[in-house]
Amino acid sequence: MTTNAQGRDPQRAWRRLRENPDYVADWRASAGPTVREAPPYAFRRQTEADLKAARWNLLAWEDPHHPQWAELFWADVAVVEARVAEAGEHGWPCLLLRAGAAFTGLRLLDGALVLKVRRRRETGQIRVIDGGAFDPALSGLEVARRQVERAHRGWVRIESLDGIVFGR
Repeated sequence: MTTNAQGRDPQRAWRRLRENPDYVADWRASAGPTVREAPPYAFRRQTEADLKAARWNLLAWEDPHHPQWAELFWADVAVVEARVAEAGEHGWPCLLLRAGAAFTGLRLLDGALVLKVRRRRETGQIRVIDGGAFDPALSGLEVARRQVERAHRGWVRIESLDGIVFGR
C-alpha cells in the first residue's frame, strides 16, 4: 500500500478523484495550462486558476487523464514548515540521497515553495516559506523547532528526512 505521512493512500485518492465526473468537469472548466519554471528544476508554478482546485483539496489542478499521482500537491495534508539554511553537510542533495528519495516542487502564488518528497511508497510535503531563496543544489533547510520539540522555540536544521517527512 502506498501511504503518505498521514496514512492516506495517494494513488487510490487520485484514482477516485480522476474518476469523479464533477472533478473532471471542474478541471475542464477551470484549469489552465500547467506552467513550469525554467530548467534545471522546472518547478510547477501555481496559477490563479489553480486556486479553484482547493475545492478538491489540491494546491494545483492535475489532468485527470494523467494516471500518475506523484505530482499531486494536496492542500489538506499536514505540511512541514521550513526555511532555507546554508547547506553544510546536510544540504538538500545529501538529505535526498541518504533517504533514497526524489522530489518535485510547486511554487505558490505567495512565493512559498511546496516540495513533494517521495521515497518508495511514502510521500510527504514540505512548505519552504522563503521559497525564492531555495536552490536544490545549494540549500539546506531548517524547521521550526516546535515541529520537532514542542517545548522549545527557534529553528533547527533538518539533518534527516526521517521523522520530519517520513515516519512522522
